[in-house]
Amino acid sequence: MTIDEYQRAFRNYVGCMESAGFSVIENEADTNGVINYSISNDAVVNGADQECYDLHYGPVDSAYQVAHEDSGSSAEFLRACLLAEGITPADTMKGLLEQFEAEGLDIGEC
Repeated sequence: MTIDEYQRAFRNYVGCMESAGFSVIENEADTNGVINYSISNDAVVNGADQECYDLHYGPVDSAYQVAHEDSGSSAEFLRACLLAEGITPADTMKGLLEQFEAEGLDIGEC
């Protein structure tokens, strides 16, 4: 999964949403390129969001995020929390979560 494929799928999702009469506001991407965006509640209630997401973006979005989970914003958040506790963070998301569990840390308290 390349960043180009990921971004193309997002553009297709946006085009679908616009065709359904709804706008998509793109926000700053995560450090690993994961796109952050917002839509109106009306688009959710209408069902356009789910339809467009499933048809154009969902599988690609999931695959890209899983492939890049070790460098995403969630992983960076967990690393910062562990460092604040004086713990050298793991390199992988799986390792980070294992560290939280082993240390008895609550992610919600970071």
